[in-house]
Amino acid sequence: MACRQQRDEQGQCRGRERQAHRLQQRLARQVERLQERNRRHHEHAGDGGAIVDAVRDGLCDIGIASDAMAMNGLETFAFRDDPLVLVAPRGDALAARRTLRFADVLDRDFIGLVDGSALHAHLAEQARAAGANLRYRARLRSFDAVCAMVGQGVGVGIVSLAAAKRCARGSGIVRLKLAEDWAARRLLLCVRRADELPVYAQRPLAHLRGQGAVAAAKRS
Repeated sequence: MACRQQRDEQGQCRGRERQAHRLQQRLARQVERLQERNRRHHEHAGDGGAIVDAVRDGLCDIGIASDAMAMNGLETFAFRDDPLVLVAPRGDALAARRTLRFADVLDRDFIGLVDGSALHAHLAEQARAAGANLRYRARLRSFDAVCAMVGQGVGVGIVSLAAAKRCARGSGIVRLKLAEDWAARRLLLCVRRADELPVYAQRPLAHLRGQGAVAAAKRS
């Protein structure tokens, strides 16, 4: 009798473990989809302005956007660093450098995001502050497209470090650190009210906040 009871308890325990494992896998897929969706919107918008508006208007529950965005009325949580870097063709004279200032490339031809993106406006503002206007050879809809054209030798561009790393092998680019403080941007999680999120969104938010805590611990 005791052996049967023990077997039953062990079976129940294994069942709970399998259920927990399935829930964890489901959560991981939800978070992966959320991050990929935010990444696409974030790169097309430059800093995630459309994402912030969607969260504020109740069109989505959780957003990931740059700290350069105004997030008035939203709750925000640190997620991870997302610095901007300059990308140049591998054969360019800049490729021998590791760090530069924005002023060093204001006379170069740029490949950038489409007019109206938050990053485009931000870079234009920084150029005006330095007494210059950026000269664009092309304006595209994503960081990946910018990196691909830069790799063809058409000009230089400013993209996120994550995009530069992702595109480095196949697009023929090198990345250089920008010395300006404005380039050291961070991504934030944003929600309307964390304590009012539907149940299905609470687990992904907790998971993403955990990733943000891990990233912060690594920085310190």
